[in-house]
Amino acid sequence: MVLYTDRPQSKSDLTEICNKQRIGLGEISSSSAQEGSLRVQARVALIGASGRMGARIDALAASDASMIITRRYGRTGCANCDLAVPIDAIIDFSNETGTRQAMAIARESSAALLVGTTGLSAEIQQELAVLARTNAVLVAPNTSLGIAVTRKLARMAAVMLAPSGWTVDIVESHHDRKKDAPSGTAIALARALESGGMQVPADRIHAIRAGDTIGEHEIRLAGPSERIHLMHQAVSRDLFAAGAIRAAKWLVGKPPGAYTMDDIMDDIMGDVMGDVMGNMMGNMMDDMTGDLRPAK
Repeated sequence: MVLYTDRPQSKSDLTEICNKQRIGLGEISSSSAQEGSLRVQARVALIGASGRMGARIDALAASDASMIITRRYGRTGCANCDLAVPIDAIIDFSNETGTRQAMAIARESSAALLVGTTGLSAEIQQELAVLARTNAVLVAPNTSLGIAVTRKLARMAAVMLAPSGWTVDIVESHHDRKKDAPSGTAIALARALESGGMQVPADRIHAIRAGDTIGEHEIRLAGPSERIHLMHQAVSRDLFAAGAIRAAKWLVGKPPGAYTMDDIMDDIMGDVMGDVMGNMMGNMMDDMTGDLRPAK
């Protein structure tokens, strides 16, 4: 990581900041004192840079001051690579070969690894689980925060409806070039439902491959005389690219372990609840202070 700051810092102050961020003092630019507010710039290797998702991640990262892509791996190898610069995180949207390459780079560099590649074999998934013992690893078949919310809603619905005998179908649609079916997201939604006590047999997951559909997932819950439909629709690949960038930056500095998008959601919800509680306490204090003021 590289740190930037807008105010002069003493060497002791910078040393303390570096210790917290686990970087060396030499990684702070001497010109940083004239730049914006203190921030961390994550250095990232992008696997699958020549693909559709990789291209959108690269484009969005170019306008993100807190991230810089220093290595780009495509079908022909590593392009525009500065191998001398350390990396903090790896983003992988490729195929099994690319994911293996990403794991090798993670082992060599101790960088965090975000895997967005879907349709991975059980062997690769096991290797990722082993890697998580030494590196921070996040496997996300879908990097959308909306899908993370949909999974939580699906589990809540299953907990409340399964005891009453409700059944469920999952219908997912993608473009006709997507190879894996059902999608990794549909499988993740099925697991969320099952964790809430609702069984999802394989024949109740329906995959459609047609046209240029970016991604649609619908959970159809059916009970006596009523239906509930939960649907998530992606209208641009940029939402996945932005989610991948957000997840990779969140992953930097995390201890070794296997993480999910739910962990990021929990952090966001913790921040939101902290703000809500802070506002409530502030309002209560204002009310109490008002009650103690002498009457005019």
